[in-house]
Amino acid sequence: AARAAKLLVEYAGEDGVQTALEEDIRTSASPTVPRVVATYFDSIDDEQVRQTLAPLLLERGERERSFLPYARMLKASRHKAIATLARERLS
Repeated sequence: AARAAKLLVEYAGEDGVQTALEEDIRTSASPTVPRVVATYFDSIDDEQVRQTLAPLLLERGERERSFLPYARMLKASRHKAIATLARERLS
């Protein structure tokens, strides 16, 4: 499952993939996809997709204690706006 999720991250900008990732991040049913997205967040090439997914990941980290370590990974993002947002939300 993790390998498939990593592949989804690589295609996050493709039609339908972003929507699927958003749904998986929002729901608590499957922790694997959100964890992989947070871990490989900087692999997402599309800035618009990053801007959409980052708040969802941070929200999940605020909502679920078990996901917080994954959401905190965004604090170290090479994308300055994302890292700043993560530091502000997860202080």
